[in-house]
Amino acid sequence: MALQPGTKLGSYEIVSPIGAGGMGEVYRARDTKLGREVAIKTLPSAVANDSEKLSRFEREARLLAALNHPNVATLHGMEDSEGIHFLVMELIEGNTLSDRIVHGPVPLDEARPLLEQLMAGLEAAHEKGVIHRDLKPSNIKISPQGSLKILDFGLAKAFSTGDTPSRNLSQSPTLTRETVNSVIMGTAAYMSPEQARGKSVDKRSDIWAFGAVLYEMLSGHPAFEGDDASEILAAVIKSDPSWERLPDDLPPLWLIVIKRCLEKEPKERMRDIADVRLALHGAFDAAASPSGGVRTKTMMLPWAIAVVASLIAIVSLVPRAPAPRDVAPARFTIAIHGELPTRTGRLMVLSPDGQELVYVAVTERGDQLYRRSLNRLEAVPIPGTEGARGPFFSPDGQSIGFTGPDGQLKKVSLHGGLPETLCECRGEGAWSHDGTIVFNDPVTRGLMIASAGGIPEPLTRPEHGYHQHPSFLPDGETVLFTDERQLATASLSTGATKILTDGFFPLYVPTGHLVFARPGGALWAAPFDAHRLETTGEPIPVLQGIRIEAGSAVQFSFAETGTAVYIARDPGWVQRMLVRVDREGREESLNVPLLGYSAVQFSPDGTRIALAVEGPEKSEDIWVFDTAREHMLQLTFDARANLYPIWTPDGRELMYVSSRESQFVLFSRLADGTGPSQRVATFSNFNQRPWSITPDGRTILYYELRHDTGRDIGILSLERESLTRELLATESGETSPQISRDGNWLAYTSDEAGQNEIFVRPFPHVEEGKWRVSRGGGAQPVWAPDGRELFYMKGNSLMSVPIDTAPTFVASSPRVLFSGPYMQWHPGPLRGHTYDVAPDGRSFLMIRESTGDGTPSEFIVIQDWFDELQRLVPTR
Repeated sequence: MALQPGTKLGSYEIVSPIGAGGMGEVYRARDTKLGREVAIKTLPSAVANDSEKLSRFEREARLLAALNHPNVATLHGMEDSEGIHFLVMELIEGNTLSDRIVHGPVPLDEARPLLEQLMAGLEAAHEKGVIHRDLKPSNIKISPQGSLKILDFGLAKAFSTGDTPSRNLSQSPTLTRETVNSVIMGTAAYMSPEQARGKSVDKRSDIWAFGAVLYEMLSGHPAFEGDDASEILAAVIKSDPSWERLPDDLPPLWLIVIKRCLEKEPKERMRDIADVRLALHGAFDAAASPSGGVRTKTMMLPWAIAVVASLIAIVSLVPRAPAPRDVAPARFTIAIHGELPTRTGRLMVLSPDGQELVYVAVTERGDQLYRRSLNRLEAVPIPGTEGARGPFFSPDGQSIGFTGPDGQLKKVSLHGGLPETLCECRGEGAWSHDGTIVFNDPVTRGLMIASAGGIPEPLTRPEHGYHQHPSFLPDGETVLFTDERQLATASLSTGATKILTDGFFPLYVPTGHLVFARPGGALWAAPFDAHRLETTGEPIPVLQGIRIEAGSAVQFSFAETGTAVYIARDPGWVQRMLVRVDREGREESLNVPLLGYSAVQFSPDGTRIALAVEGPEKSEDIWVFDTAREHMLQLTFDARANLYPIWTPDGRELMYVSSRESQFVLFSRLADGTGPSQRVATFSNFNQRPWSITPDGRTILYYELRHDTGRDIGILSLERESLTRELLATESGETSPQISRDGNWLAYTSDEAGQNEIFVRPFPHVEEGKWRVSRGGGAQPVWAPDGRELFYMKGNSLMSVPIDTAPTFVASSPRVLFSGPYMQWHPGPLRGHTYDVAPDGRSFLMIRESTGDGTPSEFIVIQDWFDELQRLVPTR
């Protein structure tokens, strides 16, 4: 039975239906607790009591929980209400790839970025041991901003790899049509031949489906057609696609790749989506002719395919060294069961394979260790660990070491059984591959070496202070540790120590980095030579906002697979949320953490957002949010005032102002976080506030607080450093100067009418005219991208004024677009724009106050963190 709009499922209210399929019905719904829109996927009532299908439904939830990736639809939770079982999922706006193909073939330039995202999502799934088995254009959704998401892993099935999420996932089949001895699953036109025959499948079936999707994108026609499902299946098994439908200008290697994806025999097919990605990137271009259309390419296929196949086989056999990828690592959160203790010491640790998270939680029975498998939705207590503290994993990931309430060092197997006592100690430890455990002893204040059943032996004897936070280097003989506020090493065989650099809580990363903390909640990284025991480059901050305990324990851990996890620092300051609001006032929350957002600005192409963020200790920093990857990147870390972020017209850099060296200094930095900040100019005083940049990138407009004339507008030439001059200096107060996209008009706020109103003048010849466009008050103007509309804030309302500039300037009557509890403009201590309009002119970015208490209730997980570390801090 279909759910009607207004139906309540727990805290979710149904808004409208989206679609239906064999595995459930999908609805748009409102999360009344968090004030966001979500997608609800229900199990049809007719089969709600079918244990087999319910098992499949639960399996889908587990699969999606394991597939947190920017290009895979996010699962928020699995719930039931009054007998209705349902998934709560990310609501993805936009059209499916099917909707796009209806309008004709997808040009290569448009197809490339979509395929990159599709391959990234599939690669992430395959790395988790999951195949989709129903990949098709209608299961691929594209947002208006070009972000791609893979939907509906309802037919997915785990295949056997070392990273299989859960053994029982592969034991719960999803059936579409049963045969005598086998089953057929999926959608006919995109099934692999082995899938159509009901045989067992692996990730090569997804490679086939990818090839079919790629063919359909480029040709506008399905690769295999027929009047009914049986004819389509027959074509899949026996026929080839019509290759002449592909565009004549298709690169030769693309045709080879498509044919290799659609090989009938799995053994002849491309084996890995990563190899498909490499081929499409031109890694095997030597096999292809540099010229010729589809018809001439066919002549060279036999030998070219053989060469490509050989190259792929070689590539698959050679171990690939980890290299930074141009893909932001996926970030997601998992809930904390219970509450975190409010005491010093390590609270959490990630297993070496990145599959298990163990942490200390406060429950009704007191502190206890909990185990959360990252491919499951719930955490479970570890028996016998009541009162435990300082958990750390054994090298094989099968056991957990910890200090018990009796002050003894213990270990417990993750497979069950009671804890075993190793020796008496009261500190936190690290476990080497040969079984040696080193821990810090609060009595001697040094490091101790533990032996099972024996008396611990001293490793270091500090003359003053404490030695803490031990961890091992790969040789298993050298220990990293903290000596007061310095990083140091100690040799197990000789006891010799060496000071490295300032910091605490050192960890060695297999990428060749030493990561550690410094005051302020930031994690730093430096290239490190593990043989010479010295850093080989300057430390750079790589992760901000980590919780650090009073005893300097940093709540951060990483796995050898590249996954990292941390607990966010208790904010202790104002928190706000970012929301996107359309012209009708419909609001959608952005997937960003609660922070003290004080300024926002879209990049010229709308794919990123520059942010000014208020932090603790009166610090302010500049961040960038990638809207497609949902990735936050911090650009400044220096605990100073970093304000007024402004994009350069090409979108490659951000300008911002920092209070350094007792001056207001204008800096620029590449928006991807690479390279250092570059000094651009120096303002004469702290009252000059940059606001906008001309389209040619040569001039910045600012407003200035002066004692004689109040607030005036000036310009700063970027071609001649620090050359500033007045533009508008009257008895009235002028602020927030905003240049139109064509560079011909200046909008600004002035109080010359007795209250703040919006005015427009020609630019740069401001003396040639002046028009008032607001009525009854207004501030902070922003031009629409096409220049035909001007927006401004009036209290908590966003106003719109249609503008016509030819043959003369004419402003129509203002109207309210929407109102809400959004951050309001005032001419005092602003950090920049409090709102902005998207480049398409159809939605707005607003800052909204949060009602949350800011108490951490979740862990933040970063997948492929090693890639980001190598990109930010190259080791070569």
